[in-house]
Amino acid sequence: MTPLTMRLKSLALLVMAGILFAESQVDAQQAGAPVQDAADELTTVIDRRIADGWERNKIEPAPQADDSEFLRRTYLNVIGRIPSVYEVLEFLDETSPHKRRELIERLLDSPGYLSNFTAVWRDVIVPEAASADNLLVQRSDVPRFETWLRERLDRNDGFDRIVREVITGTTESRSEGSPLAFDRLKEGKAENLAAGTARAFLGVRLECAQCHNHPFAKWQREDFWKLAAFYGDGAIGNNTSTGTGGRKIMIPDTDKEVQAAFLDGSQPSATGQVTSRAILANWVTAKENRYFARATVNRVWAHFFGIGIVDPVDDFDEKNPASHPELLDDLANAFLAHNYDLKFLVRAITRSRPYQLASRRSHPSQQDPHHFARMLVKGLTSDQLFDSLIWATGNAENDNMRQGFFFRNNGQRERFRELFGQQISPPGEVQTSILQALLMLNGEFVDQASSPERSMTLSAIIAVPFFNNEQRLETLFLAALARPPRSDEVALYLNYFEGEDPNQNWKQALGDVYWALLNSSEFSLNH
Repeated sequence: MTPLTMRLKSLALLVMAGILFAESQVDAQQAGAPVQDAADELTTVIDRRIADGWERNKIEPAPQADDSEFLRRTYLNVIGRIPSVYEVLEFLDETSPHKRRELIERLLDSPGYLSNFTAVWRDVIVPEAASADNLLVQRSDVPRFETWLRERLDRNDGFDRIVREVITGTTESRSEGSPLAFDRLKEGKAENLAAGTARAFLGVRLECAQCHNHPFAKWQREDFWKLAAFYGDGAIGNNTSTGTGGRKIMIPDTDKEVQAAFLDGSQPSATGQVTSRAILANWVTAKENRYFARATVNRVWAHFFGIGIVDPVDDFDEKNPASHPELLDDLANAFLAHNYDLKFLVRAITRSRPYQLASRRSHPSQQDPHHFARMLVKGLTSDQLFDSLIWATGNAENDNMRQGFFFRNNGQRERFRELFGQQISPPGEVQTSILQALLMLNGEFVDQASSPERSMTLSAIIAVPFFNNEQRLETLFLAALARPPRSDEVALYLNYFEGEDPNQNWKQALGDVYWALLNSSEFSLNH
């Protein structure tokens, strides 16, 4: 019997006895108001800046999301999966006025946060991991990178320290893993490393200037190769400066050699045997370098809202201005003041009013997502979808799933990655291919999940002898959609359960309904 099965059976008994979570309710009622902290100060700034934009543009924001919508959204964003039935009922039953804030803290302290944000930042820093063909890299470098990154997130290291280790390829403290996948997946080539550094950490699509001057932005070809010069021949530990603090590199197919320089036009100055990578890493993460803090907070904002203050998130340029430039500066300044603390940023954003708005459009003025007047609906990544299916069905692929092995070259998760990828659709444009639809409609994993004989969740619901069909239906909705069914849904599905055909197998009918819920857009979207 799996832990999920045991929880479902225990939950059913508690619900029927009418004593579910009584002790937690008493504790919540006795708890006082939370202590205000620095994250609250930033939340106030966020609310004010966004509200000012609503007022200027005569926008009527959406109402606050209900508890079910907020719960599911926050689980997906913070720990990368939907909540279990137990977790849904626990939250919905909680009476504390601060329960949303308390939920965020619990999730930030959970292993799920580490697993999810390891995957999030892995895909930002080494997006090649999802398509790498080198099995040695897949089986060695990527898992070691994930181990290293998870350790840093577990200690809540400043993001500047994480990035310095990525760029230099060295660790500032002991680690069971390694950041070398950044170098290996970019084949150790200076041009690939420079392009990856600019895009991931500075929010600049500099690779467009690799072969010619950027057609739309200010970047010149020389700018690209001056940054690439810091990576020299790409060999970690071999590209040391000689006192001038920089290196030179030949621009391909020319007779021109350029000296290493930063994107702000300044040149490095250093003495002694300092690696060029270390010089670059120190500039990238310096508090004076506004690219880094602004690009990072914009990425985190986009993760929670589905769209950045600068959109796309890796296209910072004068011709692509921020929707809320003052807010972007406020977020960057606060991030700097708190030593690049990612959890601090998450707290401030998720406590804000814009984050807690409903996703359903309630007024025509909410159409433009750049005003953040309602929550943007976005597609799930393959990892979010796969892990949500596991929690909805109780069918784990194998025990490694919960041990932090995010990238494996076999099994259903790999199949999901191949078909769904890790990048979400453009803001407001959720797209699904025919192959993706077929995998959900007819794939073996979903078919097993909706089988009364093979699905852990269905087996648990069927095994409760005193559940009637309405209670079974409610549990299915809680498991798949994190909400109870509406009255019209109850009527529709009960009619299917209890149809005129006396020979209808009610257990299979239950599986049919669950199959429909798992294939619904409500399940496959974050809203």
